[in-house]
Amino acid sequence: MKILTAMQVQLTDGERARLIGKGTRNFKAYLKFLEGRDQAIRLNKEANFRAKQLLEETIALDSKFGLAYAYLGFCHFFDAMYGWGKSPPSSIQRALDLAQKALSLDESQPYSYTLFATIYTLQKQHVKAIGSAEQAVEISPNLDNTVYTLGFALRSAGRPFPCERWNLN
Repeated sequence: MKILTAMQVQLTDGERARLIGKGTRNFKAYLKFLEGRDQAIRLNKEANFRAKQLLEETIALDSKFGLAYAYLGFCHFFDAMYGWGKSPPSSIQRALDLAQKALSLDESQPYSYTLFATIYTLQKQHVKAIGSAEQAVEISPNLDNTVYTLGFALRSAGRPFPCERWNLN
């Protein structure tokens, strides 16, 4: 946002639509989301805490921005996974609730499904994990995270990856 502001970038309606995508029409929410996503992928306690703050602010700007809920869910999952939260079971439940909220707002984005798949895999709920991961790949077969998540779910269940089904040979 600072760069765009400093450069006084003027986006056309088409450019803005392409940049923001289906998730939100609120440009400030999108920029706040990008800041939160940047913090979330750093995978350390302080950045995860900051990511949650930024993603909550994103949701306050646009309560219908499903992708923001999905990323916030991943942050709560990371709290449980890495021991950053007070209660891992509560963090997992919060992540599941956020994934469901994200999915209810936008079934076309794969991140809710990858979050469900990741949690279900670690809970050894393999059928649910594989089903969620397959849905993510159906939506975005070229997104590395979806393919990785499907491979992780299948491997955890002791099943091979069906390359021919996904045209990945």
